[in-house]
Amino acid sequence: MPEDPYDTLRVRPDADDDELRRAYRQRARERHPDKLATVGGPADRDAGSRMRRVIAAYQQLSDPSTRADVDDRRLRRRARSALVAVVCASGALVLVAAFAIGVLGAREPALSHAPSDATLAAAVRATDSRPLDARAWDLRWRAEMAAGRNGDASASLLRAVQLDPTNVDLHEQRARLAVARGDTRTAVTEMTWLRANGFEGLANQLSGP
Repeated sequence: MPEDPYDTLRVRPDADDDELRRAYRQRARERHPDKLATVGGPADRDAGSRMRRVIAAYQQLSDPSTRADVDDRRLRRRARSALVAVVCASGALVLVAAFAIGVLGAREPALSHAPSDATLAAAVRATDSRPLDARAWDLRWRAEMAAGRNGDASASLLRAVQLDPTNVDLHEQRARLAVARGDTRTAVTEMTWLRANGFEGLANQLSGP
């Protein structure tokens, strides 16, 4: 897995340009080969490689377009991790999670293969038994979308967003679904949220040229 530039510079994903510059200078001072050679004898043989990673991380995050790509990859990794956690916690939702992971890889709100009635029923039962579990609603809307129940899917996705309002992936998926359905009002609302929370590049990607 590629190294996360935010971890390399030790900054938050919402760090501004000044924070990035300060972090870059600090990491560069810490990892510069010349400094390591003066404070501890022979220079660390990996110092040059570490310094190059610091430089590469700063270059990625200081450019808005490449930073948007980094943010997008982070979102997908986090969403997949959350889905895997659901699979581990509830064997009844294994098939639904598999479909959802496929959607995340394709970056589309609709599923390419419809799940069975039993899979959809399992997703509905999950939300009935755990009505305040945003992850259960997330899986339910995907199953409903795959079954062609677009109206139900939209309502279930909205419920997931209401239960987990800071989940960037849910807002992104709701924006994608709104664009696909021609729901301009919802699409604008979600893209506004993304921009307000530091995901300008993602919002621009969703809104198109």
